[in-house]
Amino acid sequence: MRRPVELAPYLIVGHPGETAAMVPAMKRKLHTLGLKTCDVQIFTPTPGTLSTAMYHSGLSPSGLSLAVEKDIRALQQRKNLLARE
Repeated sequence: MRRPVELAPYLIVGHPGETAAMVPAMKRKLHTLGLKTCDVQIFTPTPGTLSTAMYHSGLSPSGLSLAVEKDIRALQQRKNLLARE
């Protein structure tokens, strides 16, 4: 017997380029799709990755300026907003 497959999104807040306005928009979109947010993590820079280079430089790969949130309180608020039902 086959069971229905359930999708459980794993989200990261604070990735370089993300703005505070994007988080509530993502929550609304997930709700519209009938998805619940269970697992939310704050972006952690990892050595040797493009995302970390973007985080530290504040620039996209094409050299454009990016929003980069480094305040842990603001990031925790974003995480809490997505994790709440």
